[in-house]
Amino acid sequence: MAGDDHMHDVVDPDVSKRLAALLRASGRNTAARLASNDDLLIAVKDTTLKENGIPIEPLNSDGSADPAEKNVYTFSAGANFQALAKLGNKTAKQMDGELVYIRYEGNYYTKNGLWNAIKAPDGPKTTVE
Repeated sequence: MAGDDHMHDVVDPDVSKRLAALLRASGRNTAARLASNDDLLIAVKDTTLKENGIPIEPLNSDGSADPAEKNVYTFSAGANFQALAKLGNKTAKQMDGELVYIRYEGNYYTKNGLWNAIKAPDGPKTTVE
């Protein structure tokens, strides 16, 4: 049909608005939604917490501060981590740089450790491959 050639030049205004909204949303720096239970723990250095003005509970029985050279970490559930001012608003990509522990069959593993711990249904051959 002769009129079909001009159909490609017409853009529905509603479609244009939806596409613009989608592009804006994809460009936003939105935080990843993390678990609020103990299935996912985020380890943050106590020194980092102190630098950001977040109070920590000392591990020493006498209540003294832990020495910075010990690299003491505080563990928190994912949702609690995201609630931390200045530290918790991370995208999924940024979370890859954090020290994350995931619970699997009663133990906690880093992401790399978890990969090696997962039991494949047909044995180690599948896990290695």
